[in-house]
Amino acid sequence: MSDQFSHLSKYEVKADRLIDYVLDDIEGEPTLILAPATSENKPYYNKVLRKTAKNPMKAIKKMNIGTVRENRDQDRLLFAKYVVKGWKKVVNGEGALVEFSEQNCFEYLTALPDWIFDQVRNYAASPENFIDDAVVSDLAKNCQTDSSGSLDLQEMDGR
Repeated sequence: MSDQFSHLSKYEVKADRLIDYVLDDIEGEPTLILAPATSENKPYYNKVLRKTAKNPMKAIKKMNIGTVRENRDQDRLLFAKYVVKGWKKVVNGEGALVEFSEQNCFEYLTALPDWIFDQVRNYAASPENFIDDAVVSDLAKNCQTDSSGSLDLQEMDGR
C-alpha cells in the first residue's frame, strides 16, 4: 500500500486512549474515565454486534420506547464492563467516596437519569473525543465562527 495518504492515520481513534468525562450536571462533578465506545474498543463493539445479530429484524420491526429503554439498559451493563475504566469523586447517598468496581459502576450508571447516561453514551461513541490532542488542537484552529456565531469548520488545506 502507498504511503501517500499516511498523514490521515493521525485521525484514527486511539483504542487505548482514556478520557475523563466530568458529569458537571451532578453535584460534586464526579468524573468517569472512559474508553471509546466505538469499533476500536473490540470487546464492547463485539458484544453490541452479537446482540444485534441475534435478531436483526426484531430490532427493526419492534423499535419503540420499550426497545430504546432496553438498549439503554443493555448499554449500562456493557459500559460498566468495557467502557468505564475508573472514576473520580463518585459518592454514595451519604457522601462517602465509592470504590470503583464493575458492579459499583453498573449500579451507578443504572442510577443515573436516562438523559445524563445518554450524554455519557454519546460522548464515548464520538470518535473525535479519542484522537490525539495535537490533532484536536489543529481542528480547533480551523474552526471559526461565522456572523451568526455558529462554528464554521474551515477545510484543513485552507481553501
